[in-house]
Amino acid sequence: MLLKRHTIKGGIDLVRLRPEESLFFYGEGYVALSHVLGLPHSHLRGPDRGPITFNGEEAGGEASVYVQDSFEWTRNLRTQVGLRFDRYDLKMSSSHFSPRVSASYRLSERGTTLHASYDHFFVPPAVENVLISSAGLTRYVQGFDQPLPPLRPIVENQVELGLTQPVHRNLRVSATGYYRESKGPVHTVLFPDTRIYAYANFDKGKAYGLELKADVPVVARLGISAYVNYALSRVYFWNPITAGFVDEDHHFGNTERFLAPMDQTHSLNGGVTYRNRRGFWVSTTAEYGSGTPLEEAHETEASGGPQRVPVHFTQDLSFGVDLLRNQDQPRLSLQFNVENVTNNVYVVSQESTFSPGEYYNPRFFSSSLKIRF
Repeated sequence: MLLKRHTIKGGIDLVRLRPEESLFFYGEGYVALSHVLGLPHSHLRGPDRGPITFNGEEAGGEASVYVQDSFEWTRNLRTQVGLRFDRYDLKMSSSHFSPRVSASYRLSERGTTLHASYDHFFVPPAVENVLISSAGLTRYVQGFDQPLPPLRPIVENQVELGLTQPVHRNLRVSATGYYRESKGPVHTVLFPDTRIYAYANFDKGKAYGLELKADVPVVARLGISAYVNYALSRVYFWNPITAGFVDEDHHFGNTERFLAPMDQTHSLNGGVTYRNRRGFWVSTTAEYGSGTPLEEAHETEASGGPQRVPVHFTQDLSFGVDLLRNQDQPRLSLQFNVENVTNNVYVVSQESTFSPGEYYNPRFFSSSLKIRF
């Protein structure tokens, strides 16, 4: 809705959930191998030292409503203010208001822009294995022997401050710093020596970093566009586990800080696209990552910093042609893709001795045909 210098929009989102889950886990093989190899482990057994079994079905959902107002104060100053309300009900019930505000101010006629924002987030638990995660199965972890509460939503506060600067008509650069605090951050937990994932809430989390971007819009004369992004970041979690499921009992009795499993200090990605007037185009992208922590990574001078999975560098290639053009709008497009051109099947993450590593996909070919009416 437009009202003078206001642009107001709103919406409603209704989700109905009815998960049904079953679990059978018998961890004697993993325990026996741990004893043979002398590896740390937790005993995870059901009643009478037998298997853990679970069968459950639950009904619930989420209802959300939001409203947002964009206001142009002057030619150079714009603000956005929004408010969202969520009501979540599945294994646990929670209602939450989430405000957000952002502002941008153009400092010069060249387009130099300063932007800032504050966001308050409410993130419900993932639907995958939500019943298993919320069934209090920590009562079967030796040394803990009591159930944890059902999974909780994540509540976060984030602030950002950045600057965008056009350097040339064909080059724009920007820098953005951010800081985020989380209450009840969630991460996956793998049942030992399996591919069964559950989830757990940690006590709190913190993330901060800097993102640098440069992009070249399409240069009409050359038909070339490009971009490059670099991110420097750090992500921490704090013990103890407060809800959900975890099979490592050392998370229960302390309040230590550790590097979060998704922490990756350096990330770099970029791409170049060429498109000619006859509709042919080709695009290539590349990505570099410095690796995520192995297991629980405590940074100390004695250890020389946390161990990480190896760095990775991958490239993708796409090319295609736009056919049956009508007033410069393609009606038929044919595209071919080659992902991970060099077939670098690297380890994305590996959190513990009994967690099989998560690997990036090998070289992958695909194609698509798009028809526009």
